[in-house]
Amino acid sequence: MYKVLQSLLSKVGLRPSRRLIVGLALGALLPVPIREVSAVELNVLAAGAVEAVVRDMVGSFEKESGHTVKLTYAPVGALRDKIYAGEPADLTIVTPVIIDQLLARGLVRPGTRTDLGRVGGGIAVRKGAPRPAIGTPEELKRALLAAKEIYHADPKIATAGAYFLKVADQLGIGEEVRKKGRTAGGGKVSMELMAKSTAEAIGLTQISEILSVPEV
Repeated sequence: MYKVLQSLLSKVGLRPSRRLIVGLALGALLPVPIREVSAVELNVLAAGAVEAVVRDMVGSFEKESGHTVKLTYAPVGALRDKIYAGEPADLTIVTPVIIDQLLARGLVRPGTRTDLGRVGGGIAVRKGAPRPAIGTPEELKRALLAAKEIYHADPKIATAGAYFLKVADQLGIGEEVRKKGRTAGGGKVSMELMAKSTAEAIGLTQISEILSVPEV
């Protein structure tokens, strides 16, 4: 991972103009002792799904490298729109699909994409609530139909939200799920809202976002 970050920093040149965004994955924020480059502030736009992991790494990276990191978290669709609108950034951590879209517009430097990990989706309930059986498609269908409220990321800006609704459609319950749906931007925010609900609720988003909310 040391060589990955050294290479990326070299490619972006650490210039303040920031006209191009670098597409990379989580590993670029691992602690790396880069002493030959003057200290700079790296502006990073990162998917909410990686927040818990990246947050723990940033402190070590800053200490080892002498650089500082300014992080902005949001759903990947929202990050894409920020970059389209001219949001300044040095690096971005998003899905391969979004990277390809940015590449198509010339907003990512060719050759800087680095794929380093995957994040799975999961189902959550409030802490202490019974866990529904979801081991088969039929069990998942029953669990979703039984829930009074279903919390998920906004499908317009979040991959997890769009994928979940696609699954609901495949189960033949898309209309019912949409009627119960509660969205609030990203997956983490939606899980935080679910934690405050008094109804029989279920949440669906990236596993890393679920784990970042202690109340679920």
